Amino acid sequence: MGDIYGEAQLEAALEYQINTFASGWLEKTDDGLVWHPFTHEAQLSSINAITPLPTNSSSNQQFIIAGNLYTSEVETPRNDASYGLVLQSDTAGFTSLAPSRTGLYVRGEVKEVAPIRLANNKYGYLFAINNDSLRLIEYKPELH
Repeated sequence: MGDIYGEAQLEAALEYQINTFASGWLEKTDDGLVWHPFTHEAQLSSINAITPLPTNSSSNQQFIIAGNLYTSEVETPRNDASYGLVLQSDTAGFTSLAPSRTGLYVRGEVKEVAPIRLANNKYGYLFAINNDSLRLIEYKPELH
């Protein structure tokens, strides 16, 4: 880093420390909030968008997550390992549903995901890809 920024700039720089880069969720308990990381598959890249899928149950919710981050500092490699993922809640937190099961496969730096009802009464999801066109993926979640 000294070769890139110079020692003087590094000494004067504002510095923060973090304990994890993991994405996850907070559980409200009687003792306060408890942090739970998402599954390993959800940690492969940054998450920029999350949207709930329709369900018949409040205890078994599914979410689409998507992300990636292509622009970063020179010393930070880009995050590009996500093709989107469906997470399903269960008693232990969340499990990942394999892309082979869901059919979800979105390339690019996803900035937002939004549901849309298609003319055939099926579900679709619009994916806003940075510096690219919108992508529409038809997806019928398993209602529980």
